[in-house]
Amino acid sequence: MNDYIEVPLKINPSQYVKLTMGAWVKPSSADPVRQVLSCDNCGYDRSLGIDYRGGGIGWSAFCGSQQVLGFKAVVLEAWVFLAVVYDQTAGTVKLYAGNYAPLNKSSCTLYEEYNIVDIGRNPGYGEYFHGAIDNVFFLGEALSEGQINYLRTTGPSALFLFARGMGPAGYIPLLFD
Repeated sequence: MNDYIEVPLKINPSQYVKLTMGAWVKPSSADPVRQVLSCDNCGYDRSLGIDYRGGGIGWSAFCGSQQVLGFKAVVLEAWVFLAVVYDQTAGTVKLYAGNYAPLNKSSCTLYEEYNIVDIGRNPGYGEYFHGAIDNVFFLGEALSEGQINYLRTTGPSALFLFARGMGPAGYIPLLFD
């Protein structure tokens, strides 16, 4: 509990105007606010986790100027695929959680954040995720809904196909519990 990994990965909007990040996770607590992936420095920067500020307690993503996109229900002790797609040029953020239809926000402006990514917590506030995190990925492209669904249904092996085709920001195959 209260474990995390800090990765020296720069996913700032100036570096990656388009970015898809996610993981397969198994939450053991739905207490908000808990970040799975985050580089937030107090400006609702690129983050994916459990929050209450998106209309209810559930899976959510930070959206910069539009704050929190959410929510999708959290099921405890069950593996779920999570992904968030950021497109700074279009000003959009899309959240994918399991089999749910994606949530969308527009008019989002993302800010510069830390030059690291924390897996399992928010570096600006703590907010440790409780549960398991596996097959974390960061892809330097805004994946389409079809690509996200292919990744979700095919599983982590599909990450290697995407990584070869688009030059990933990073792919970290790990189990974090």
